[in-house]
Amino acid sequence: MTRHANKPTINRTTTSLQEMELWLGSSPRQGSLFSDNDARRRAWFENRDRLMGYWACNGRRPQAWWRYESPIPWPGFNLERSTLFAAGLLSPAEAFELEASWYEEFNRSLAPDFTFQGLTGREAHIANLVFHDVPAALAETWAAEMPDAA
Repeated sequence: MTRHANKPTINRTTTSLQEMELWLGSSPRQGSLFSDNDARRRAWFENRDRLMGYWACNGRRPQAWWRYESPIPWPGFNLERSTLFAAGLLSPAEAFELEASWYEEFNRSLAPDFTFQGLTGREAHIANLVFHDVPAALAETWAAEMPDAA
């Protein structure tokens, strides 16, 4: 009996490097590992469910999803999570977890001794929310719900 006898076999139509390209996009230095855009698109849809299981989490999506499926343009890494949240393109569980983590950051950055990259007070709070891509509408709602909000 071999050591990995019970290990499930993954039926891949792509190499690991091609899958990395579907996740992160093509290399700016080496270009695409696919023969053309049609080959890349075909590889995405043939492997989509498995790859989405790996990389569609925490409010992020693979570059191939953005290229071939997204109804909106990719807003860039720094705004990806809030954009997907606002567009309703996250699963309910993913949106719930992301909103909870944003709420935690919102509250954490209100602590009197909180600092962010040398900033303190309101400036640190706002910079932290921007860094974590917290949607302004959520932050405004949470701020309005605070006991000392007037």
